[in-house]
Amino acid sequence: SANFDISNTDLEAVFLGGFEPVVGNSFDVLTSQWGYTGTFSSEVLPALPSGMNWEVDYTTDNTKVTLKVVSALSLDLLSFDANSNNNGIELSWETVNEINSRGFEVQKSTNGLQWNKLAWIQAKNDRSINNYFYEDQKPYSGKNYYRLKLVSSDGKIEYSKVINMAFEGKELKIYPIPAGDYIYLENSDDMKNITIFDLNGNKQITPKVSGNKIDVSSLKSGMYFIKTKDGKYFKFIIK
Repeated sequence: SANFDISNTDLEAVFLGGFEPVVGNSFDVLTSQWGYTGTFSSEVLPALPSGMNWEVDYTTDNTKVTLKVVSALSLDLLSFDANSNNNGIELSWETVNEINSRGFEVQKSTNGLQWNKLAWIQAKNDRSINNYFYEDQKPYSGKNYYRLKLVSSDGKIEYSKVINMAFEGKELKIYPIPAGDYIYLENSDDMKNITIFDLNGNKQITPKVSGNKIDVSSLKSGMYFIKTKDGKYFKFIIK
């Protein structure tokens, strides 16, 4: 059996009575019918025999946390880092001893809990030190979370640590000002999820979008605001 101590945001596990886990064992360490938020800030887990690793699994509906024993992969992940630049967020990682490795699935999240596939990078599959790079050219405004899903040729899976990087993004530009029948948006990564309001906060139209062009010919002269997906407002004027 195993004893689990959860205090604040720390998780600690201790094996009792000489218990020895094997690959495939899983332990539900937290369940909540109302859900939870966040992740454990630290994990103190017993050492496992060679060829095994721990995996902490957070369910997508935020109702259960499970501790799993998984097979270790035949590679060493030396580093995994992120840096922000004008174009997006650049991820870099370094490995050594890639043996029987298929590749890396780059995963992305807005909260560190629910993950989406961002890209697949083929492994070089040799014993030398290898460097990999991937640029997320469409990061979310605010904090972005990333991890690597490491996959071996025989289907074994391991996850890297989670890293995060804030991205301010490029400022939305609207032109021409004042506008006529059309306005154009620059640096908008989601043209389908914008709304237009007047000075009194009343929604005016569902914009007709073509590329980066929006038809505003139905609006009267005056001042308006565009609301973007991330909740920011930008002013424009129709002559």
